[in-house]
Amino acid sequence: MHPIAAQFMRRPSACQRARRNTDMERTLLACYAHPDDESYGAGGAIAKYAAEGVRCYIVTATSGEVGLDHRSEGETELGDHRIEELACAAETLGAEPPVILGFPDGGVEGHIEDVAARYLATFEELRPDVVLTFDKTGVTGHADHLAIHRAVTDAFQQWDARGSRLFYSLLPRAQFSKLARLLEDAGIASAFENFPEWDGSPVPPDGSYGPRVTPDDWITTTLEVDGVKKRDAIRCHHSQLGPEAAFVAMPDDMAALAFGTEYYMLAAGSSSGTEADLFGSD
Repeated sequence: MHPIAAQFMRRPSACQRARRNTDMERTLLACYAHPDDESYGAGGAIAKYAAEGVRCYIVTATSGEVGLDHRSEGETELGDHRIEELACAAETLGAEPPVILGFPDGGVEGHIEDVAARYLATFEELRPDVVLTFDKTGVTGHADHLAIHRAVTDAFQQWDARGSRLFYSLLPRAQFSKLARLLEDAGIASAFENFPEWDGSPVPPDGSYGPRVTPDDWITTTLEVDGVKKRDAIRCHHSQLGPEAAFVAMPDDMAALAFGTEYYMLAAGSSSGTEADLFGSD
């Protein structure tokens, strides 16, 4: 475990801090694999609800220590640096300080029962009203994303949810097409329009499936969010940006259009049909 991850875990956890919450406070919990997953997948939702007074938490399984590294040579260990980037993103979005579970980057599948147990314990202590995680394609097909999808889903099913809701964050064809058009109009190269759609076949757990967009008919909840704040949170993860730097350098008006809508699929919990609010109060 990286020293900074250990330091985070020695601090009062999100769960411990939440015990002072009143029963009237709403809570949102974002469960993802690596630093930056939360910003791309649910940054808009986190920022939206934090601004409305919802207590928002980010629990990340790994520190992303074996990810891409676009920094200069000789800097700190990548995992340590990415934890700092995650803290920057959480602050930008208005979330509580993030919690790092300390599982190995690229090896979550080998610890999936322990990961599920940690998330179940988090659910039991925080009692979140809304839980967010990956859909079953893992968005990029990354093995850790797929493992987190299964672990969080299993933990939620074991938990006495009492009206809480589980959502999968989606990247549907509609969103990718919009992003491709915006980037093309701005003269920024994009591979988004070339991503194939999930064809219904089982997604192998080894990460070999590759990126997929999800069918538009998976969408149950369409959320209007602050695209500029979401872009700013993505910018915090500068070690991962590399060729995508131009993408997040887009001006505010373009960011508002590109990132201003998020799409979710209700996986567990009651529903009144198509919604525009994760808490079901629209």
